[in-house]
Parts: sequence; structure tokens; C-alpha cells
Amino acid sequence: LYWGLTLSGAAGGVWETALPQGVYALTAVILAAGGRLPAAAPTDAALGFVPTVLLLQGPAGVVLITLAALQFVCLGRAFAGLAAQGDAARLLQVLVWGYTAPQMFFATGHLSQFASLKFREAFVGFRDFDFVTQGTLLALNTWAFHILAVALAPAMARKGLPRKALCLGVQLPCTVNVFFAALCAALHRRHLMIFTTFAPKLVFSVATLLVVDVLSIL
Repeated sequence: LYWGLTLSGAAGGVWETALPQGVYALTAVILAAGGRLPAAAPTDAALGFVPTVLLLQGPAGVVLITLAALQFVCLGRAFAGLAAQGDAARLLQVLVWGYTAPQMFFATGHLSQFASLKFREAFVGFRDFDFVTQGTLLALNTWAFHILAVALAPAMARKGLPRKALCLGVQLPCTVNVFFAALCAALHRRHLMIFTTFAPKLVFSVATLLVVDVLSIL
């Protein structure tokens, strides 16, 4: 609704701030309630984050979230028959799910470059700049699918997978990405585009790994 009104040129009005802030408040309430209900956390509580993701991913957010949900269901069905084959099969399931986060990262138009940061989405629901608020929204826009990947990983792994194995399954794709990004930056340290291509890629990879690691520990 918000992006429909925005794209139609109906700028201004109370809806410009009231609708997004209402979505943010709804997400905060659902997450707070989910954290208080052991049976619901973390998977059910993560679903409360979806409305904010839809809003912050721009006009194409609904389509992209729908495709991500379909992929989530398809992966769950594909690995359903492997549930009885032990932790190795469930760990493979989490690994495949972990790679959906970088897939959706690039599908939503993000790149490992500072110029590709979506600053417009950071001001959705706000007219004035605030470092904490806009920084938080920018981070949510950038790493939304990594956050969802970590939060929904237990559902993909079914039941019985050890916490250490679960964390490893989600963290390993990001760790591999950091390793090769660092290797490329080292090999191309004298390249003309080192500060345009290779260094930003390393910075984004390390930042993503930190986000995933912190969320996995929590």
C-alpha cells in the first residue's frame, strides 16, 4: 500500500509516516511477544519481521518475499525425506538454506559496494535524519534476508539438530565467502580497482559474517 501510493505520486499526507511506523511498531510488538513465548521463539517470532522486510525492500519487496517463501517451502519438502538419515542430512539442509540469504541479497538489487546501499529505504516512514534510526533501517534493508535465514534455520533443520551444528551450517557459507574475498583482495592488492571492487567486497563479507555470527550466538 505504501509503495503503491508512493509510485502513484500521492506524496505527502499522514500515511507517508503513519503507515511505515505502524508496520515497525507491529514488528516490534510481535518480536517482543515472541521472545516471551518459548514455544514460539525463534521461528514464529521471525515471521513478525516479515512485514518490515516487505516494506524496506521497495516496490518489488512483495514479489521477492513471495519467491523466498516458495523457495523455503520447496527446500523443506525436498529435504523432508532425508530427516530420518541423521544430522548430516539436516546440516546439509541448513547449508543450502544458508546460501539462500546471499542469493536474495543480490536478487533485491544489493551489491558489495558502498554506492549500492539503498539510502531511500532508510528514510521510509521518516522525514528527518537520525543516525541511529536511519542506520538501523539501512542495516535491516541490507541484511534482512541474512537475519531471516538465521531465525528460520531451526525450522529448516526440523528437530534434533545440535545447536553447534546448526550455527555452523548457517555461518559456514559466510565464512567461505570471507575467506575468498580476503584471498582476492590480497592477490589483487596492487590492482587498479582494489578500492572499488575487491576492498568493498571484503568489507561487506566481513560485516555480513559478523551479523550472522552474532545472531547465531543469540
